[in-house]
Amino acid sequence: MSQQEVAQKIRVSQKCISQWENGATEPTLTFLWRLADLFDTSVDVLIGRKDF
Repeated sequence: MSQQEVAQKIRVSQKCISQWENGATEPTLTFLWRLADLFDTSVDVLIGRKDF
């Protein structure tokens, strides 16, 4: 899925997605929930948490 597609689905700009990917910024918890829902996973998996 392209940055543009993800951005549209979770209602952010493509610039936000790019900044998240290159580590310039981090998504808020709200956007992490949206990403987790979009990719059918958990927030814990998205943030790389291993102690759950």
